Amino acid sequence: MKKTNINTYLVLFILATCLQSVAQVRSGSAFLKLLPGARAQSMAGSYAAIIDDPHALFANPGSVGFMRQWQWSMSYSKWIADIYNASFLFGRTLQLPRSNGLRWGVGFVYQGVPEFNNDPPALPAASANDFTASLSLGHPFPLFSHRLAVGASAKYFKSTLAQFTASQFIYDIGVIAKSRCYQITDSFESVLSLGAALCQNGRDLKFHELGTPLPKTMRLGFALYMGNHHQWQWVLSTDYVKVRDESGYLAIGGEVMYRGLVAVNFGLDFGNDLMNKLTLGAGIRMDHVGLALGQAFPGRHNSFRIDFATLDESDFFSRTYRGTVTHYSSRPEPFTPKTPANGDSLSTPTIVLSWNPSTDFDVFDKIEYRVFLDHDSVKIAELIHTYQTAASDALELFETELTFNETTINSQIDFQPPTASDYFWAVAAVDRDNQLCFGGRKSGHVFHFRWGVKQD
Repeated sequence: MKKTNINTYLVLFILATCLQSVAQVRSGSAFLKLLPGARAQSMAGSYAAIIDDPHALFANPGSVGFMRQWQWSMSYSKWIADIYNASFLFGRTLQLPRSNGLRWGVGFVYQGVPEFNNDPPALPAASANDFTASLSLGHPFPLFSHRLAVGASAKYFKSTLAQFTASQFIYDIGVIAKSRCYQITDSFESVLSLGAALCQNGRDLKFHELGTPLPKTMRLGFALYMGNHHQWQWVLSTDYVKVRDESGYLAIGGEVMYRGLVAVNFGLDFGNDLMNKLTLGAGIRMDHVGLALGQAFPGRHNSFRIDFATLDESDFFSRTYRGTVTHYSSRPEPFTPKTPANGDSLSTPTIVLSWNPSTDFDVFDKIEYRVFLDHDSVKIAELIHTYQTAASDALELFETELTFNETTINSQIDFQPPTASDYFWAVAAVDRDNQLCFGGRKSGHVFHFRWGVKQD
């Protein structure tokens, strides 16, 4: 590599992490203003109200409440003058005795310049880097049909410039609300989401004695999702972003996706920024009900998405590129039956079979419930085992002859027992792709009650 003066690299590093480098500002740590993830970058960072991407937690931790059962994501960007950026994110639902709603995510973001030679050679090698580790918690509110979620993130931030190092603890808070899915026509639906977040809260960052304020950031935004589950889908998002000591600005982003397989993204922010102008991106998604590379990848009930993004050339820097891979669960979320309690003895003429609702975070997906009930517990257990081992699909289960085999869109259904007996039942949440999730926990998915039978 050609020898370059250390000051040149440090200037480039600071410029590459600064979103408002034209103006003189009091706040520092500009790296914290960057949103990782190629899709987020391709939509100009207008992510305050996005509800279908795990990277949205960096813009609004309220989005953690809409995370899937599990997901992980990795991104990498190669920038100017050997400056690079990498991130990793993992999240899942936290199983609690009385709630399946609490969700958590851990994230790591690193940006740096590899060690380089100095001029004169007598000086030691130097580098620069920023690192953030975060823990996020979010929860949707069942009283609002899982359409309102709040979240918070605690972050540890460390910044190094040559021989100077500083670190600080930071916290973010946010909230997101989304509407129900409105049926506009037979093939056109819409969902609106609104988000607000206050990020980069904490004490001043100190490299030596004087403190530099963190770039406290307020984000207000909305996202409009349009289309339908099996055909075209559109997303239009807009954020108002206000960073401490800087002028507020708008960021606009969009996405067009066909059949859940191929997406094109675009964005434009109106901030006074040397690097970001027009942003473009593309993505491809694979899942076992759409596009899969054999039985093993991406896996049953799983989806795998690859995104690329590029930022328009500026007067100072050439075009930059980013890439992200994301792997996540695509079936309905786990849920638990409520009544009758396992082992109950009942005598009422009508039995109400009920369960806690499941959710599906595909924006245009919907859930129905299939209830399987019979005198023979083996029938129900074999039915579940057959589906879970991929030897059968949902349609075959629906045709199984049982005492009771019915579908409902509600979280309960009435059953009138024909005879006094022991009954065994199970309930499955079914999405529009006929992916199933059976209600229950690791202890089992088959539940038992007696009707009209006297206990010994």
